[in-house]
Amino acid sequence: MKVLKIALALAIAAISSFTAHAKNDPTTAYMFGFASSFSDSTVYMTSVQRVDSVYLTHKKLFLDNRENYSLQLKEYLESIGAPKRTCIVIFDRNFKKAEKKWSKLHDRYTKQAKAKRLKNGEKPKDLPTPWQMKNIDESKFMFKAVEPSDMEEPKTKAERKAEKKEAKAQLKQKKAEVKSQLKQRKAEVKQKKAELKLKKAEAKKKAEA
Repeated sequence: MKVLKIALALAIAAISSFTAHAKNDPTTAYMFGFASSFSDSTVYMTSVQRVDSVYLTHKKLFLDNRENYSLQLKEYLESIGAPKRTCIVIFDRNFKKAEKKWSKLHDRYTKQAKAKRLKNGEKPKDLPTPWQMKNIDESKFMFKAVEPSDMEEPKTKAERKAEKKEAKAQLKQKKAEVKSQLKQRKAEVKQKKAELKLKKAEAKKKAEA
């Protein structure tokens, strides 16, 4: 459930770029990208990168043109043979806070799952994580600042309503995708547990024979 909450929070953050734009000045932000696919267990993460001349909106809480930054990562992954990835970008104006967000998300996908103690009291080895993490080095990919789009032109009520409706639809779809992905991963972990239990039972029989 914790992983689901984090994934949904990231989904909401990714959709936040649909909020209305306001006139703003460029600033420095620290961001990193995360990418996953529903067709395999490989996930990608960039390092925390400093990007100058970015634009923030809504009291500097949201990254303007966030979808463009996500597209930069998506196109890079496609260029190295990793297409059809869902890419998101997380940022903060403070480097340490951005680094903390990076570590929290990275740990979720790299820490081993703790296996339950067996009935005979023996403590089994921790199960391998169902995810394969691939870190993207800055020498291979760097985010580029994006110019603001229509920041000084206010949107009509109808446009804001349409964007809000679209954002809700995307969030609903993202929730369904995350739930489906977690269900699949849980099934894989359950299968690995069963295989581990079977191997131990076979080893025990051989030892008794």
